[in-house]
Amino acid sequence: MEMLNCGLSFSLLQFMIWQLHNLARKFLPKRTIQYFRSILEVRLNTFWMSKGFSSAGEDLVLRSLLWRRDQARGLPELSRTGYFVDVGAFAPKQFSNTYMFYRYGWRGINIDAAPGSMKLFKRARPHDVNLEHAVSNVETHLDFYTWGTPMVVNTLSATHAKEFAKHLGKEPEIVRVTSRTLESILDEHLPPNQKIDFLSVDAESHDIEVLQSNNWSRYRPHLVIVEVYSTTFSDMQAHPIVKFMQTQDYQIAAWVFPNVIFQEN
Repeated sequence: MEMLNCGLSFSLLQFMIWQLHNLARKFLPKRTIQYFRSILEVRLNTFWMSKGFSSAGEDLVLRSLLWRRDQARGLPELSRTGYFVDVGAFAPKQFSNTYMFYRYGWRGINIDAAPGSMKLFKRARPHDVNLEHAVSNVETHLDFYTWGTPMVVNTLSATHAKEFAKHLGKEPEIVRVTSRTLESILDEHLPPNQKIDFLSVDAESHDIEVLQSNNWSRYRPHLVIVEVYSTTFSDMQAHPIVKFMQTQDYQIAAWVFPNVIFQEN
């Protein structure tokens, strides 16, 4: 039943319900259809319930946008052979923008700079490529500020680390890590001719450097989700990340604070 909720309810179950409803309208009286619909609405939750793993339902929004793309291609359900890249993956399930897709049959690359972070990924998501790397726009040695594994505020940003040290009342451990560009990682690990359906970036104030490290002429995900801390849509337009993505010919498709989802034009 757990897999049914994640699989069929992902999109196919809704499609089946619509088809059954259209079929019922041809052969059953309107009052009978209304009666059964009332039972479903009042007594049951299963048919309408969507389950996600992201912190604010971002994976459900990604699913909706990707299914809309696949519907335009004439597919009755979301493709089961998609591919993702997750930079700042943090944990295999908790707050994950990609785990729901993994359970659906998708595969991808998970990347996190925290030492030891990929031990859990290798156990929970053995069919993915799981890498411990810092991702930045230069390949060098960087300071990684960590309060432990897992910890959502671990960062490559000294400014970000200073702010959270005040909030947490504890100074971070500083670990020297080697950074790689996203382009070099994809050159090495992305399967040949593999299209990236979406890229998720959550690098705790190091996001623009991650985006700058990609080769956008070679690797163009259909969707890109990244943190953009703006309180209004108007302010968002001036954000460096938004401006950068626009130069790469991407437009805003959705906003689920603090994340913005961009779609290629």
